[in-house]
Amino acid sequence: MCYGGAESTIQTDGVDNVSIAILTKVNELLERNGISPCEVVAAIHEADAGASRLSFEVPPQNELQMDKFERVLAALGLSADNTSLIGEDADIYARLQAAVNRSPKVRSR
Repeated sequence: MCYGGAESTIQTDGVDNVSIAILTKVNELLERNGISPCEVVAAIHEADAGASRLSFEVPPQNELQMDKFERVLAALGLSADNTSLIGEDADIYARLQAAVNRSPKVRSR
């Protein structure tokens, strides 16, 4: 878990700083690959045994963006047939960070 591994008994409505941190990395990864975060829907859900599942639920609708999106999925070790990461929050975050680090940097104009 990102918050030190301690078991949490705090109940949230699905939005907490850890979820936001993960989704912020998703947005950064998309933008670095030329995709607006508004073109993709990603969500975090609870999985079995206290794990989380980051799912890319709606891909881009245009073909050019879909090619870029497939590169994003590949950078995460995913494919068009498997668009979910399952694991501890810290592991999902680290995988996203590693993919961001390997992605092209956005150039300022």
